[in-house]
Amino acid sequence: MPSEFGLPFVLLMHLIMGGSVLGALGLRTTKTITAILSVFAGMFIHSMLFFGCDLVGVPLTATSMFRSAILGVLCTLPMWKTTRDLVRHLRTIPPRGIGLYDIPVIGFSGYIFYMIMWASFYWPVTPFDAMAGIDLVATYTVVDHTIVNQVFTHPSLQGQLSNQPFYAPFTMLMQVIMKLIGFTHNQVWVGIVAVLFSIFMWAALRQLVHPTVASVLYLLFLLTPEMFGYTYLLQTDYVNAVFIVCGVYLFWNGAERSIAPMIWSSAVFFAAAAWSRTEAPLLIVLGCGLTFMRLKNAFGSVKAMRMVATIIGVSFITFALWHVLFFNVYLPVRPSSADQLVGFSFGRFWDVIVLTCTNVVLRVDLWGIIVWLFGAVMFANVVAYRRTFSVILSTWIAAVMLGLWLAGTIFSAAIVEQTLRRGMFKVVPLLVLAIAASQLVTSASSKIAAWELRRSS
Repeated sequence: MPSEFGLPFVLLMHLIMGGSVLGALGLRTTKTITAILSVFAGMFIHSMLFFGCDLVGVPLTATSMFRSAILGVLCTLPMWKTTRDLVRHLRTIPPRGIGLYDIPVIGFSGYIFYMIMWASFYWPVTPFDAMAGIDLVATYTVVDHTIVNQVFTHPSLQGQLSNQPFYAPFTMLMQVIMKLIGFTHNQVWVGIVAVLFSIFMWAALRQLVHPTVASVLYLLFLLTPEMFGYTYLLQTDYVNAVFIVCGVYLFWNGAERSIAPMIWSSAVFFAAAAWSRTEAPLLIVLGCGLTFMRLKNAFGSVKAMRMVATIIGVSFITFALWHVLFFNVYLPVRPSSADQLVGFSFGRFWDVIVLTCTNVVLRVDLWGIIVWLFGAVMFANVVAYRRTFSVILSTWIAAVMLGLWLAGTIFSAAIVEQTLRRGMFKVVPLLVLAIAASQLVTSASSKIAAWELRRSS
């Protein structure tokens, strides 16, 4: 199947797969957010099914890739009733009108999206990924029809591999899927994820505040220098941030509004996060643990414990499929991760915190004014309203930062200026959402809406 037909077909399969699973879990939100979350969930599910082909000895070819996507859709047929209920719900949502003030934002976003898609389609992967990491494994997976390929079995490479070929498999599997569709040298799926996530952020912000305020915050996020630079690069960090942010967004909304299906749906994205980055289970455990009391207040002890156990359980299952099962049963070589464990030291932990704050977090050239704006809004919020932000969202932000600092402390390979800098991708979108959810900004947004109403009456 030519790539111009194969890509839309696979994305449609992802939409149906992900939408059916999220619909079965009872997720009910806006059309835009539902569609985007469905595509992300479908990508994760398809990669798992395709990985399963390798586990049972089915060659990884274009035929098995397309068949695994179709199988995923067929497996959702028993969920048809809940899927139909989700579609019925979406039909009842009135379309959100586009105001005159939205036109410049849409036009500018379109230009940015064009650059992202052009770069991810046209430019080949970086030499680093072509020679040492994700694309290398993906290329030989296509050649040998198995992940246990020449990268891991060739005698000349024994003992010569870095840890990059052993990274969590989601990004590598998506690259394999794109190559089998017909995109031989590019990472067009990375651009698709970046564009969809940007639209998700805009839609989520418009749920929280007036569209004008949402547009300002959205553009600050869209033009974040460091994150924008990774919207067309084949790395694990951006897509992992997408899964973490989507999971936290659903968890936060579910706990704040006592909507259980959102919590259950967040488990899909946390599991995907563990499938895409090695440190994700640590962040998930910290986030769930630190927010448990809030979850208990919303749903009661027993249900809250089930929710946390489910989120952590599915995350560790996806983590173990690659890092335990595949490493020990299928691969003939092992990564040297244990050699990089240096143990916990309070002195090193404090050094990592200081280095992160001075060399990463507070740098305007990396994150624009988002971090400084977050600090200013937090301070003004405390002065004006004697409170900071949403406790659950603030706790998740703290949990992610704590997890990154712990990873930087106990793993010698986790370099502050590199690994933890890219780890900030998980934090920056949450900071933007926290700014929008602050009482200071929501109050200002309400005043703008009231002024608009008076003008139109």
